[in-house]
Amino acid sequence: MIRGKAVHLLDRLDPRNGRLAIASTFFTNTILMYSCEPDDLQRFLCPGVNVDVVGGRGHFAVAFVDQRSFRPRGLPRRAGRDFYMVEYLVFVTYESSDGRHMRGLYLLQSDTPSRLACVGSRIFSHYRFRKIDLKVIEAGATRRFYSAKAGIDVTVALDADNEAWAHYEQLSKPRSFNFRHLTRSNATLVIRGVLKGWTPRPVAVMNADIAAVTEMGVVFDGQPNAIVVDNVEYLWRNSRIDE
Repeated sequence: MIRGKAVHLLDRLDPRNGRLAIASTFFTNTILMYSCEPDDLQRFLCPGVNVDVVGGRGHFAVAFVDQRSFRPRGLPRRAGRDFYMVEYLVFVTYESSDGRHMRGLYLLQSDTPSRLACVGSRIFSHYRFRKIDLKVIEAGATRRFYSAKAGIDVTVALDADNEAWAHYEQLSKPRSFNFRHLTRSNATLVIRGVLKGWTPRPVAVMNADIAAVTEMGVVFDGQPNAIVVDNVEYLWRNSRIDE
């Protein structure tokens, strides 16, 4: 396909395409993981991105992230902002134009209770957070996430002696890449993150009612599994447009 130079330039200059490097700390990251037929998830993905098939299944995650000191790289931590976000993600693979095989995540939707994060996401990224009324309740060895607006009611038991499930080692590894299709250039935006301190542990899911998951219309393999990862240093590097 022959791309117009003017259109391609717009994507090059678009601030949403990851021109700004961001640093943050995931104070705690609670991730629910679902499995299903790969084809049931493929329809949600952009051209060139494919479901990562592990154990014959496709995998989908809902991540509840307590993000701290979110700031442009180079600024001190005190200049950052703290907020929770909820991300809906598909485990995917992508082969770049130079033949590199990448395993990463494809974002379907993002929620947050932070109005500032909602505004900033529309200017500097493709996240486009939806504002919700998320409440996080810590009680003993349990953590509950609740939102009337988003239809979220999730509780996990944080006991450290939960057993890992099938393909746990492969699915709980950090995934550094995110992808986004740029329609006006017919190209793929590749965003790389660098994670330090990623040490997950399996936790038990006590309840998992999430309206957005139900509305997908996907038949998942029963209740999700879950991991918790604490104190992860995260850096979003400048992205690149892969043609």
